[in-house]
Amino acid sequence: MITMTTQKITIRTLVKKQLADLITPVSLFLKVRDHYTQPVLLESNDFSSAEECFSFIGLQSIASFMVKNGVMTTQLPGEPAQQSPVQDVTTVPQALQDFVQCFDVQQDTPY
Repeated sequence: MITMTTQKITIRTLVKKQLADLITPVSLFLKVRDHYTQPVLLESNDFSSAEECFSFIGLQSIASFMVKNGVMTTQLPGEPAQQSPVQDVTTVPQALQDFVQCFDVQQDTPY
């Protein structure tokens, strides 16, 4: 079983709105991807409303949760990675939820 930290890790987000007509999320991601260790591009594709489509670019990972080959691995900031075998696949969603609960996200916009 993986033990999580009792003190929440505070994350402050910065959101910048940009019209996709001027620069696309993919072109921006391609410009920054070689400057960071694990960048990620997340895009929504709700075609019912163009105003409700968003793209998020994460530049630097600060923590990780991974399940691979029957082993669950978590890495929290300033702590060594913790591994545990997955006894039952139905426990993975709860482990992910526990991992997410380690963070207190303070955001400047409600995304």
